Amino acid sequence: MDRKPENILNTVEEVVLKVRDTYPFLDKKEMENFLYNASIIDGDKNSDNIKKIDSILKLLNNPHAGIYEGKEMILPVEWQHGDLKTEKPFFEVLDNIMYLKIPSLINIDYKDLETPFLENAEKTDGLIIDLRYNGGGQEFPARTFITQYLSKPGNHLMGINFTRDMGMSLEKDEIYVKGTNTPYNKPIAVLVNEDTFSSAERFVSIIKASTDCIIIGTKTKGGSGNPKEYEFYEKEQKYYIWIPTWRFFLPGKDKPLEETKIEPDLTYDKEDIIDFAIKYIKSKNNESKV
Repeated sequence: MDRKPENILNTVEEVVLKVRDTYPFLDKKEMENFLYNASIIDGDKNSDNIKKIDSILKLLNNPHAGIYEGKEMILPVEWQHGDLKTEKPFFEVLDNIMYLKIPSLINIDYKDLETPFLENAEKTDGLIIDLRYNGGGQEFPARTFITQYLSKPGNHLMGINFTRDMGMSLEKDEIYVKGTNTPYNKPIAVLVNEDTFSSAERFVSIIKASTDCIIIGTKTKGGSGNPKEYEFYEKEQKYYIWIPTWRFFLPGKDKPLEETKIEPDLTYDKEDIIDFAIKYIKSKNNESKV
């Protein structure tokens, strides 16, 4: 007998059950509230299946949860900035400060970060990493770069992940990053805004935990990430359903990233934010000379 592929869901009820068995609800009450409200939505005879699923996933209040017509719509289009699949890191030296713009972590290569850094680290006075409008992607190339060249020695708690095991229980995982080399000892500024999201926020949490960097900009979007993809067919149209499997907490926070976001150390929302960051780094260098 043929078995249905595990990544295909056929009914609204199956979607609800998959969320129940996948999403890391933090307590029984949170799960029960979801199931109750989802049953009301599913019972609405005036709404089609796609609208029902969309409304049910919005109950999670999680930006990674959603249903989309095309696979490329991993993020709502209003969150995207440029071509996330082809934009590569951009590097230049501005007033003797390294400026590294990372538009996306999709298809990123470790060498895209390492090469320009090593070529310029000794002869420049500081580093700006621009993560504004970065909607996420692959965490580990960027994580490796940070721990290899920027992180201080030792283990540093970047946050706590909550996931579901194969049953109904919640698993708590404290995530540490470890510096592996002599750390970069010049000022670091990281630029963020309300469109810094998902793995880009993990990037921020790693560098924030393991270096003495300054975060400049506005609070991030807030998304723990690692959604699983499922297919749903409605009237021969193929849809993609995304169900998050992580709830990430920053150190010392009692609510997940979706609610807390990442607050900057210095709030700045003007267009000359790069010049502002350059001036900040130069002021820190001047302080160290006194």
